[in-house]
Amino acid sequence: MSDSRSDSETTGSENTETWVIGDVHGCHETLQRMLEETRRDAGSTRYLFVGDLVGKGRESLAVMETVHALGDAAQVILGNHDLHLLARYHDHALARANDGLDAALADTLSWNWPEWLASRPLARLESSDAYRSHLITHAGVHPDWSVPEVLERAEHLSIRIQSGDWDWYQDESCHDSFTAAVLTRIRGVRHDNSLADGMTGPPDSFPEDVTPWFKVAGRKTEDDATISGHWASLGLHRHRHHISIDAGCVYGGELIAFALASGKTLKVPCQPKDLLDRC
Repeated sequence: MSDSRSDSETTGSENTETWVIGDVHGCHETLQRMLEETRRDAGSTRYLFVGDLVGKGRESLAVMETVHALGDAAQVILGNHDLHLLARYHDHALARANDGLDAALADTLSWNWPEWLASRPLARLESSDAYRSHLITHAGVHPDWSVPEVLERAEHLSIRIQSGDWDWYQDESCHDSFTAAVLTRIRGVRHDNSLADGMTGPPDSFPEDVTPWFKVAGRKTEDDATISGHWASLGLHRHRHHISIDAGCVYGGELIAFALASGKTLKVPCQPKDLLDRC
């Protein structure tokens, strides 16, 4: 019996399929199984990872190596745990309990993963066909930001990251720090559209004055297709033109992939070697 499940909404006829893959978090065995499953279909395959390749799981370095080996067939969006790894590398952050990053930080000589990871963007507008593009971020977008503003903010911060400038990191007074907080950590917002930090549970656990960012009435991207991860307790979730694809693989849940052209979703359960209690 297969340990993966495919839910097809429509049947795609594209020769090339782009799979958007949720938070891997160092679950290398599960990632390998996901790559095998996505290659079963005919045609060429591309990948776009929504961020948090690393952190928590025990194989962060192996995950980066595998994604890097995919070359031009893979794109990666930076997540908050990816930023934390880079910040630790640049001595702008301290280790967190069980962040699972020590092995990666101890191996920067076999290949230059810090440069490779730092060159990944924080947002991407990905075309799936002639009529629709998807805005992809790790966590989401601020309700007051349009697609052009998201891309402009992401590019400005990316330039600083690639230059090795980390003075902005976790500086609440900094424009770029707020950009990072939104793109890599947003879940809920209050009535004034300020971030409701620390909300990790499902939406029904939120206080009355907090709304999931994608449900805010009148948000500037409500008519745009958006994809994000980051919210493990939300799981695979759709709301209008938005889809969330983090199902908590590292906690024993599933790794989710969403096919842009066909609308298919693929789910691979966390493999035994990746379970946290084995770490």
